[in-house]
Amino acid sequence: MDDGPEAGSDRGESGVATRRSLLDRLGEAPPPDSTRERFWNTVCRFAPFFYLLLLVVTVFLIMNVLVLALVPGASVSPGTQQGSLVVVGINFALLGPTALGVGFVLWRCQRLSASN
Repeated sequence: MDDGPEAGSDRGESGVATRRSLLDRLGEAPPPDSTRERFWNTVCRFAPFFYLLLLVVTVFLIMNVLVLALVPGASVSPGTQQGSLVVVGINFALLGPTALGVGFVLWRCQRLSASN
């Protein structure tokens, strides 16, 4: 009995993947006892630690912005100023994706806890 692509399959009759966005897939409830469900259950048990990590990353981002805003450029030599900007840029490059990743994990855990 073929129920077609609407029955939960990602493949149509011709075997070509249907066009479903990643956001649609993220919103679906995983099948019971799937690897994905076990993964998110394991990760979400550590949600308090992810909140703490998000807090620390946010503090570091705020400190980074304060360094850019409050340290006058004339107080250091041009070579030192350029090196400092490189370090601040590296900090943003590391902290930004970390904050986004932790935020996604917390968002996902909150959605899963709301559906249970």
